Amino acid sequence: MPKTAFHKALVAIVVASGAVLAQDATFKTYGFMDVMYMRQSFEKSNFLLPQGTVFDDAQAYVDHLNTYMDWKPNSSVRVLAEISFSRDPIQKYKPGTRLGFDSASVYGSVYGQVGSTIRSRMLAYLQANPATSSLPAAALGILADSLTRDTLSKTVHQVGMGVRAESAVGSPSRQPKDHGISIPRVHADLLLRDEFNIRVGKFVTPAGIWNVDHGSPTILTVKQPYETSFFPIFPESQTGVQAFGKGVVADQDFSYAAWVSTGRPGIVYTSDYASEPENLDDWAWGGHVQADLGILDGIRLGSTFYTGTIRQTELWTDLPVTGFDVARQIPTTDLAASVNDRTTLSYMRDISYGLDTKIEWAKFLVQAEWNHRKLLNLQAHGKESDFNAWYVLVGRTFAPWREIQLTPYAMYETISWENPRNNPGLTMDDIPIEGFQTYLGGVNIGFKSCIRLKLEYSHVGLDPNRLSSGPAANNYSSGDLSVEQFATQLSVAF
Repeated sequence: MPKTAFHKALVAIVVASGAVLAQDATFKTYGFMDVMYMRQSFEKSNFLLPQGTVFDDAQAYVDHLNTYMDWKPNSSVRVLAEISFSRDPIQKYKPGTRLGFDSASVYGSVYGQVGSTIRSRMLAYLQANPATSSLPAAALGILADSLTRDTLSKTVHQVGMGVRAESAVGSPSRQPKDHGISIPRVHADLLLRDEFNIRVGKFVTPAGIWNVDHGSPTILTVKQPYETSFFPIFPESQTGVQAFGKGVVADQDFSYAAWVSTGRPGIVYTSDYASEPENLDDWAWGGHVQADLGILDGIRLGSTFYTGTIRQTELWTDLPVTGFDVARQIPTTDLAASVNDRTTLSYMRDISYGLDTKIEWAKFLVQAEWNHRKLLNLQAHGKESDFNAWYVLVGRTFAPWREIQLTPYAMYETISWENPRNNPGLTMDDIPIEGFQTYLGGVNIGFKSCIRLKLEYSHVGLDPNRLSSGPAANNYSSGDLSVEQFATQLSVAF
C-alpha cells in the first residue's frame, strides 16, 4: 500500500473511532456557592484576636464559589477538576509592642529573687564599717532595708527604661482580607471495572466522612469540625496515584481506596501545597476501607490510615569575604567561591489513623469520627507529639411542607494534644492552649433540594496551658479564651 494511502486509512480509522467514542462522551459543569453572615463575641484579652482566628465585628461575605468540570470522553476515562473561589473572612492583626510596666510588680519580682541576698550583704557591710558598726542592731536593720530598697529601685528603673524603649519598636498593622483561588482536586480516572480503578493527579483524601463530603450544600452545619479544617488530622488533598474500587460481600457493599502521594503540607496547619519528597521514605501512602450495611436505613463503617514525612528545610549560601574596598569602606566577596548548603530544620514521621460511622434510621442521623495523629521527631530519636480528636453529630429531618425540609442538629467536638514541643516544626511554642471543645446547635432548612439556609450557634471553649515564663507566659482562664458565634449561611447548588 502506498504511504499516502496508508496515512489516509489510518486517519479514517482514528476519525471513525473518535466518532464512536464521542457518542458516549459527556461534559458537565456543576457546583455551589454560599453567602455567610457571622458574629462572634469573646474577651478582648483573647489571644486568638491578633491571630485572625476570631474577629470582633460582624462579617458578611461570599465564602465559597466552587465549580466542578466533569468530562468523560468515553466509558473508560473520566477527568474531574474543582476550582474553588473563597473569600478569606480573617482579618489578621500585627499588634504594636505597647507594653505596660508595673513598677510595684517588677519590684516585688526582683526582691523575691535577690532582695534577701542584697540585704544580708548591706547589713554585713554596715556592721564591718567603723562609722556605723556602733549603731544599735535595730538601726542597722532599718539602714540596711533602706539601702536595699534604694538599690532595687534603681534596678527597676533601669528595667523600666529598657521596656519603654522596646515598646516603641514596631507599630500596629493588619493584613488585608483577600479573595483566593485554589484547586482542591484535578485528576484523571482510568475506569477498568467496579473492583479496580486508577486515579492520577490531585485528589481529595478519602479519609472519614467530612473530608470527602465538605461542600456546604451536602453538610448540615455551618462550622466544620476543626479536625478536618483548622487542625486537619488527615491531609485535605494529596497529589499522587490512587487505586479504588467497590464490591459486594455477603450482600453488603464494600469499597476501598489506597494511594501513594507526595504527602501533606510541611506544617500542622492547612495549605494548598504538599511536601517535596527527597527520598523514597518521604513519600506518603495510606488507605481507606468502608462497609455500607443494609441495616436500619443504612449504616456506614469506615477506617483510614495515612503515613508520610514532613521535612522543613532552609537554603543558605555561604559567601566568603575575600577583600576590602578601602575607597568605599566595604568588604568584597567572590561569587565563584560561594557554597550552597541546605539545612534541615525539622524532619517528622507523620502517622494518622481514624474510624468513622454514619447511622440513618427513620430520618434520624448519627454521624461520628475519631481520628488520631502521631508525629515522631526523626532528628531527636523519635520523640512523640500526639493529636487526638473526635466529634458526634446528630440530626432529625422533618418535612412539614411540600419541597421544604427542616433538620435541627447538634454537634460536639473535642481536640487535645500532648508534647507539641517535641517537634519544633509544629511552631506551637507560643500557643497557650492544650486543646478545645466545640458545642453547636442549629437548623438546616432545605428548599427544592438545591437551596439551603442554615442558622447556627456555637461555643468554643479552649483549655488554657498556663505557663509562668517564656513568650507564652500567661494566667488565662477558660472564660478568657472562649468564643461565642452566631452564623447564618445560604447555599445554592447548581
